[in-house]
Amino acid sequence: MPTLRSSKEDALTAEEARQLLRACRDKLDHLKIRLPLFAGMRIGEVQHMLRTWVDWDKGYIEIPSRQHCSCYECIKFGNYPLTTRTICVIV
Repeated sequence: MPTLRSSKEDALTAEEARQLLRACRDKLDHLKIRLPLFAGMRIGEVQHMLRTWVDWDKGYIEIPSRQHCSCYECIKFGNYPLTTRTICVIV
C-alpha cells in the first residue's frame, strides 16, 4: 500500500522552481508555470483562463464559479464547477 505524502514533501524547492522557470520555451510557458507556483492557481484554471478574468486596475484575477467548456478534459471529467475565488497577483 502506498504511503501518504504531505503537500510540503511534494512542493518544489526554490532551486527546483528556478530550474523549471529557466526551462520555459516562451512567455506563455513561463506564465503557465508562474501562476500555479506564485498565485496558487490550479492547472485547469490556468488552462482555461480568459483575459476577462484579469482586472489590471485593481490588480487581481477573479476565477469564475462556472464556465462552459468543450475541451477534451472537461468533457471527459464532467466539467465540474469551480468555486469562485479572487487572487491578488499584480503588485
